[in-house]
Amino acid sequence: MALFYRFLPIFFLFLLFSSLTTALGVVPSSHDILYEPGKEVSYQLKVVNNGGQPRQVILYAEGELANVISFDTSVIDFQSGQEEQLVTVKLNQPNSMAVQGKREGRIVVRELPQGGGQISAILTIVSKLFLVVPYEGTYAETRLFVGEFQSGKQGNFVVEIHNLGSDDITAAQVFIKIYNPRTNQEMASLISNEERVEKKKKELITIPWTPDLPNGAYKAVATSVYDGNSVDDQKLFFLGKQSISIDSITVKDFKLGGIARFDILLRSEWSDEISDVHRESRAKTISRAVGMFLLDAAGDENE
Repeated sequence: MALFYRFLPIFFLFLLFSSLTTALGVVPSSHDILYEPGKEVSYQLKVVNNGGQPRQVILYAEGELANVISFDTSVIDFQSGQEEQLVTVKLNQPNSMAVQGKREGRIVVRELPQGGGQISAILTIVSKLFLVVPYEGTYAETRLFVGEFQSGKQGNFVVEIHNLGSDDITAAQVFIKIYNPRTNQEMASLISNEERVEKKKKELITIPWTPDLPNGAYKAVATSVYDGNSVDDQKLFFLGKQSISIDSITVKDFKLGGIARFDILLRSEWSDEISDVHRESRAKTISRAVGMFLLDAAGDENE
């Protein structure tokens, strides 16, 4: 009995990893529908059975839209080798909505436990359905996307502005500020051209940047300004990559068969602290250096 309890955690880990290799998936993971009073709309949801294992799953809705979401089938039987099935999701939109903005519903796909008294992990995945109710006037949401940046080379920030209002945004402009995340010191600032964003539409604004800052971690804050309003989004990003270089390796008073002390001078190519260098990088460097040194010593003896 004691032996059983000893191996019980390993047993459950095995079950967990077995379920991950045969997991369910769902496409799309989220879906937006623009509100139109009283209109029924539908779209296709793909339920993916990774690994093609035989299983039965059910679908049901949760959240504030649960009572207006329905399916053409609420039970899916996957046969052996069958890896996907399509389900039609229907949304019967209310005649009126008291709250503006995004209303969320959740479509839950849940595996039913198999019989036979076996222990199995129950898989559950969720796809979100958003009903977008326009705001009166102009109202925007924004998202910042950060590209790859290297010092001296041009990269791009991309800002998505989504006009959720009932009126067009005639002039939207984006301001981006770059900060050192440790000190919050402003390091650079950028500004975009003005762009028009039509009602119920999205607009992507690209802001190029050629950084002249040291490699390291930074924070970008994008502020989208429109019609006297503003909305922010921010992201942490990296300029360059964490790396070190070896400036020199020296050894003194070394004799064959003895223990040598190596002095290794490292140069950090990163503007912030790089941890664990002594534990990881130094050991690898010393092993290479010792190998080269022994080769040289053997060559000298042969001469």
